[in-house]
Amino acid sequence: FLFLLFYLNLNFKYIDVNFSPRTSPGKTLLSNLNDLDRGERIIYTDWNAFARTDVTEGKDPYVKWIYIDGGAASDMLKFDGDPNKVSYLIEDIGFLPFYQGRKAKILIIGPGGGKDVLLALLGGVKEITAVEINPGSVKAVQEFSSFNGNIYDFSNVKVFVGDGRSFVRRSKERYNIIYLSLVHTETASMLGFPLTENYVFTKEAFLDYLEHLDEDGRLVMVLHDISDLTKAFVTAISVLQDRGINLEQALKHLIIINNSSTAIPHMPLFILKKSPFTPEEATAVFGTTLVLQKRPLFIPYVYKEAPYSLIGTQMSLREFISRPPVININPAVDDSPFFYNFHKGVPPFLKTLFLISLFLAGAFLVPSYFKRKEKKLKSSQATPVIFHFLLYFTCLGVGF
Repeated sequence: FLFLLFYLNLNFKYIDVNFSPRTSPGKTLLSNLNDLDRGERIIYTDWNAFARTDVTEGKDPYVKWIYIDGGAASDMLKFDGDPNKVSYLIEDIGFLPFYQGRKAKILIIGPGGGKDVLLALLGGVKEITAVEINPGSVKAVQEFSSFNGNIYDFSNVKVFVGDGRSFVRRSKERYNIIYLSLVHTETASMLGFPLTENYVFTKEAFLDYLEHLDEDGRLVMVLHDISDLTKAFVTAISVLQDRGINLEQALKHLIIINNSSTAIPHMPLFILKKSPFTPEEATAVFGTTLVLQKRPLFIPYVYKEAPYSLIGTQMSLREFISRPPVININPAVDDSPFFYNFHKGVPPFLKTLFLISLFLAGAFLVPSYFKRKEKKLKSSQATPVIFHFLLYFTCLGVGF
């Protein structure tokens, strides 16, 4: 049997491992190190119980990058304390929330290399609290303080190491802005990890954020593409409806801006306001968006594009969620916190893995069973005991 399995694999490569040197498509760090145009090289590495943290520099002298486990990358920008030298950031999609609304107090979840903190400083925020889950990222920013202007030691900046969601739940503060930018980047881009737990984007998490905003506070997210944007959109509506707000009114709490002039979402900005946007606020955001040459995708009272314009006019929230034939945009919950699982039903790679496991288990267990049966075990109780153990562990495996 083993020879047959080996022969089939040799010809059809059912189970194949390529040992030749190559860049893993799932590791951003390796891809960028091999990109001659970027010219990146590792200049700092730190290991801790959470992850490996690398800092790289390339041809651009104004930025360094922080990578977590070779994946999730964040920018560390050159800053010497002079806001005029980073004035180009006012055109960044992440700076748009600082043009309007109150901004005295902000909570940043996942500051990474400190770019979000720099945006808040540039935006004139008086009190900045940042929570980073990876201690290596905080250490890296401090290690290169001469490059980044020592932004984590500003008098109005407080940095904590810990889980952002847990920090929010423990906090007694109320914020004007809760800010999440490209949190869990690598998970979103790797098809192999759709079932990675992420409690930052569940319905319960959105509710926690709303409860820690002041009455006019905003939850701000910079996301990746149309998949996680649409999922965040329906999650926000679902949470607002759970708070007793009808669909028509819930839509007045939301704004979506794309990071380019195209209609295809790329690093879009998503804003959920605790209270409804007023027509004046919506018009102001629309005007700023056009000045920055970004594309509005959904602004209440002013402008709405499909598919987001369909909800509330042509279909209900439930119909909108079930509309995509392939993509799963059901809101994630704490009992099933798989925000980045966009597969409907069981992900295809898990089905393949299950069939392979089932085949291998049968190939080894069935011959063993008949072999034992032929030998007629000495103890008459042995067969029932073995059967019970086999049944128990089979059910345990199926459960997992």
